[in-house]
Amino acid sequence: MTTKRRSQSERREQTRNALIDATTELLMERGMQGAAVQEICKRAGVTTGAIQHQFGSKTGLIAEVVETLFTSFADDIPAIGEADLSLEERVARVVDHYWSIYGGERYFAVLEILLATRHDPSLMTLVSQYRSRNLSALEHRLLVEFPDVDLPPSELKATVQRMMDYLRGHALRRLYQSDATLDRQALDHARKMVLTEFEPRQKART
Repeated sequence: MTTKRRSQSERREQTRNALIDATTELLMERGMQGAAVQEICKRAGVTTGAIQHQFGSKTGLIAEVVETLFTSFADDIPAIGEADLSLEERVARVVDHYWSIYGGERYFAVLEILLATRHDPSLMTLVSQYRSRNLSALEHRLLVEFPDVDLPPSELKATVQRMMDYLRGHALRRLYQSDATLDRQALDHARKMVLTEFEPRQKART
């Protein structure tokens, strides 16, 4: 039985994915300082020249990691606007979704990259672009999922952004103190934050 040889484009794609995955893992485990070129390539099982060949530089690789992570977060947003769900249930699903991001290990990689952007204008620009794109997608999604909340789109987004900021802060606390009870309390508080703004402006669903 013969094994089909992979094409050059398939091998290239496999190498790119291996480098992106290895970088993400090292950022989560060791931070930016621990994600050295040699360590990335060792974990990916490739030579150090692969980063230069595939991405041009380590900065180019980090930029690709940023795109992969932010895209995955946006793609993971679930549709929650079923007609039989109450406002409280829909808000709970939104909060739970964002906690699955901020409370997950992948977000540690994002935090490391965000800290690094302070000293790298090109990365800062890239992160800002993806953040702006994701917020635009969020605004559109909120209009679909909460048609019964009589708030301007900008206020809908601002309310959910405040909830997201709160969850990000709680995620940072978990870096040095992980407590399931505090997590549940934080999620409950985040839901109440949104409901306090949404409930007074709720109208009948058509």
